[in-house]
Amino acid sequence: MEDQVRKREPTYQIVKNGLEILLQILGPKEEAPLRYQDTILVAIDFENNIQFRGDLSRNVDTQLGLAILDTRDISTATSPEKLISTYNFVTGSPKYYRKAMLKFLFRKPVWIKLDEVLDQIKALIPTDRNVILVGHDIRHEVHVLSNIGFNLQGLQCLDTFRITGQVLPHFSLTLGELLTELGCPYSWLHNGGNDANFTLRALLLLGIKASQDQAEAKGGRDEKLQLMEEVARSPIPSISPGEAELVAQEKASAAEKRAVKTAKRFKNTRKYQSRFWSAEKQAEIRAERTAMRLAKAELSLEHNDNVTR
Repeated sequence: MEDQVRKREPTYQIVKNGLEILLQILGPKEEAPLRYQDTILVAIDFENNIQFRGDLSRNVDTQLGLAILDTRDISTATSPEKLISTYNFVTGSPKYYRKAMLKFLFRKPVWIKLDEVLDQIKALIPTDRNVILVGHDIRHEVHVLSNIGFNLQGLQCLDTFRITGQVLPHFSLTLGELLTELGCPYSWLHNGGNDANFTLRALLLLGIKASQDQAEAKGGRDEKLQLMEEVARSPIPSISPGEAELVAQEKASAAEKRAVKTAKRFKNTRKYQSRFWSAEKQAEIRAERTAMRLAKAELSLEHNDNVTR
């Protein structure tokens, strides 16, 4: 009896002709095959991948980053920086969440449990559109997706790590090195959401760089291509929303402490204490003040008499 286990064919495909597909997505809609005329690009990045093996009910530190670009939304009417929707989901300890929150540039991350990661992915990736996954050395991401039970059936995956070798005279570039080579703005890598966003930007810039010669030969760049470059090079926040919120909280706390100190000092003043004096006490104080003024006046008169003599 044959007891050998047949090797299962992968249900997804990290495409070898990634650059060709990318150029079809970025090019004029009427020239692209039908399946690439209405594409959603979803860049994905997991941090601490190894933690997704085994029991998903554990409380371990991980991150899931997603950056989504719907090519259907690309138009001059939309601000470039708003076209990429970026998310970061964090599991694990409060300390790890705080660290991720301070670095994530595009919104506040969502704190979830490890066994909720799959549901978050399903909620954000539509099933009725042509979706293409994007990653930098995306093998690691598809392994995690497979481990947590995500349906990869029929999905195509574009790998910026592989496409780089088809566009630039470099191989084996890290994400940071690739972004630097492309002149793409970036900050705080090794954060799930940030890495996903910058990987998607890198993909666009690789396609734009590869298509430049073709576009110039045709007498100018396609408007869609120009918009894509604006998206990829749109400014990034100088401070994360989480850090901005923390700074605001610290300022508010400092202001509150100053107000408490001021109030405490004021309570020790005679002016504040006089609010609580009885009528007899107030009359006594007024009499003392009147006597002091009269005494000062007499001294002043004596001084003037001495001077005139």
